Formats: sequence, structure tokens, C-alpha cells
Amino acid sequence: MSIRKITGKEPSLFKLYYYPNNANLAPHFLLHHLNADYELLLVDKKTNSQKSADYLRLNPAGRIPTLVVDDLVIFESPAICMHICELHPESNLMPALGSPQRPLFYQWLAFLNNTLQAELMVRYYPHRHTNEEATIPNIIAAQEDRIADVLSIINGQLEHNE
Repeated sequence: MSIRKITGKEPSLFKLYYYPNNANLAPHFLLHHLNADYELLLVDKKTNSQKSADYLRLNPAGRIPTLVVDDLVIFESPAICMHICELHPESNLMPALGSPQRPLFYQWLAFLNNTLQAELMVRYYPHRHTNEEATIPNIIAAQEDRIADVLSIINGQLEHNE
């Protein structure tokens, strides 16, 4: 089944508002994996673009990511991921409603967006977690170990699964 069968029209270009090393990681993975027609639109956090009036009209939370497809604007990474998967049922990335595998989809989606992403955010924004500049290298080193642990859980899961 294709997007055309679901919506009755040709698929549109996905526009993903992103910033490197941010919560747009999982949606970007999906769009890339699905070979979807998408455009990445940089939201420059260095200039606080996520707080601009134009961006806040899209995403009143002023956070990244935001996905625009047709006239629909979605923010929050898990919601974006679920929507992308639902628009591409042929990918079999999201099990059908009622499938015993569906809760596991939600579990791993939450793991990517909450567990892994949270660890990455501390790694890439260590200054948010200390008042002492000198401790930043220690935070980064500790986070690299934590990220490796999280990735090993994913690797273990994928070792015998698609």
C-alpha cells in the first residue's frame, strides 16, 4: 500500500526542520531509510532561529524537529516517526494494529527518542549539565560510555532481527 492509496493523492515532499545532533535523528533515519522525497531545513540554534516568529508559527514549543507534509505540521520526534511509518505501510516498519509486535515498535521508538536521544543531548550539550566549565570534558567522556552502552542494546536487538 502506498501513500497514494492512503490519501488518494501523490505523496508530497517531506520538509524536516532540523539541527545537527538534535532530536531529529530518528525522523531523519526513517526518511533516509525509506528513500522518501524530503528536504532538510536547517533551524540555526546558534542564532535562536527556533524562537523566531516564523518557526513558532510552525512549532509553538520552539523545539526541533518539525515535519511539514502537505498542510500538516507535526512536532515531537515520536509523532513524526509514527506518521512517516503510517504513510509508508509497505515498509513494514510499523506492525499493523492488533499485531503482537506493535507494542515492541512503540518500545523501540521510545528507546530511540527518549533513551538514546537523551544521552546524545547530554553529550552534545554538556554545558547544560554543569555550572563548572572544567567538568565538561568529564561529562563528555562519561556520556560516550553511556552512549556506547545504549548502542550495544540496539546492536544486541538487531543481531538476530531485522
